[in-house]
Amino acid sequence: YPFPIEAIRERVEYYEGRCAYCSTGVYEHLDHVVALARGGLHCPANLRPACADCNLSKGDKPLLEWLASRK
Repeated sequence: YPFPIEAIRERVEYYEGRCAYCSTGVYEHLDHVVALARGGLHCPANLRPACADCNLSKGDKPLLEWLASRK
């Protein structure tokens, strides 16, 4: 990683090891809130812990668009 791995640990701890999106799933993936394919950065501020279901369904969709589609 181009940043200290501790920054990832802090993110995961902030969300108590749960998915940042559904809060019920267990952290399995790191999601780029703004996908790299859409110009997002590979930095701690753009990363969230996510369960596999949320991360795979979000893909590279914009966060607000994806959240709206889940309702």
